[in-house]
Amino acid sequence: MVIVEYKVSEEGMFISFDAMKKIWRRLLAISGVKVEKTTGKNPKELLFFAKKTDLGVESMCEFVAFKTSLSGREVKDALENNMPKWLTLKKLFSKNLEETNPFEEETLSQYKLVETDLDEKKREVEDFFKGLDEQTKKRILTHEVAQDCVLFLAKDENFDVLHFVKDLLKALDLEKKEYRIIKEEAYFLRDSQVSLLETKFRIKE
Repeated sequence: MVIVEYKVSEEGMFISFDAMKKIWRRLLAISGVKVEKTTGKNPKELLFFAKKTDLGVESMCEFVAFKTSLSGREVKDALENNMPKWLTLKKLFSKNLEETNPFEEETLSQYKLVETDLDEKKREVEDFFKGLDEQTKKRILTHEVAQDCVLFLAKDENFDVLHFVKDLLKALDLEKKEYRIIKEEAYFLRDSQVSLLETKFRIKE
């Protein structure tokens, strides 16, 4: 199994999850990367995608996995010349997973909200996080106010990052300002421990 980490930016931020799946199938096909299938009467492609990122969010850490006879290096060389400008290869991992979906565990995402006036509203940001309802507090595991940005780690399950950010900016009277939301890192939960996804797989050089 080859696992590809890639970045999505610019117009790619507004492509739906289903459309992105079709784009990846087309990329693999035109690049000559043959995806293997399950055996049996109704064979299915051994192609898996990590949980979707909300539209309008720039992501530094999207993942797709597939079983192929090619090595990680061969996959990278085949794909590189066919990638659209808004989709960038970052890392390739490998794991002997056979037909297993590598993205089944509960996942977490590290988000970064960038807005130039946030630095002047640190106290208001802290008050917003303190005032969250109990259900939302269980989803937001950590947060940090830095210069011109807020970082927060959230459980992906049933979490609407765009709605959350809009509520935050509205509370700070900044909803009409320009801002960016960046998904910076992906994590997974295994045996109650939080780890980077890359620690789960051996990096394929």
